[in-house]
Amino acid sequence: MIFWLGLPLLSVLLGDVWRVLSPWRAIADATVWAIERTGRVAGPVLDSPWRYGRYPAAVALFAFVALELAHPRPAYPRTLGVAIALYSYWALAGMAVFGRDSWTKGGEGFAVAFSLLSRIAPFAVRDGAIVVRWPFTGLAGAERVPGTLVFVAVLLGSTSFDGFSRSTTWQNLLGDVRANVADESQWVVDLATTFVSVVGL
Repeated sequence: MIFWLGLPLLSVLLGDVWRVLSPWRAIADATVWAIERTGRVAGPVLDSPWRYGRYPAAVALFAFVALELAHPRPAYPRTLGVAIALYSYWALAGMAVFGRDSWTKGGEGFAVAFSLLSRIAPFAVRDGAIVVRWPFTGLAGAERVPGTLVFVAVLLGSTSFDGFSRSTTWQNLLGDVRANVADESQWVVDLATTFVSVVGL
């Protein structure tokens, strides 16, 4: 997907641009604004401290990379439509239950990924102002959050698998899998290759 190639680069060069571009963050902000316009107070369903680290975000990111790298037809409109609908539900429901800030820091996979990558950038926002810093220095100030290693493992592992999946070795393996189920229905063939690819991730 194009945005998965472009936004990481923008995050490394310019900072956390996803905070501005995220459609789910915009929907959450608009919903809060609309509720408060009626005189009511908008708040999360669970008004308690976040205790889940970045594990939910790792699950969300793994689901995305599995779709991108393991699904036989990830670019089909129907596949994309279902994926966008499911992820939108994940993002918006999480914000409604846990709060926008808590969920974007620990549950929304793209927000966590681009936030971590933005620490490499020479730009950052502090107290509402844009500041310039040496590249990579933002990594030193990263807070230790449970689940971060798992999240980074998914992020780096997906990148490695993306390259390996194009190799002759992997393509031959998938060819053998297809040959073993060649007499079955197409959905069985797709399921078999998808399963092998997910395991490979």
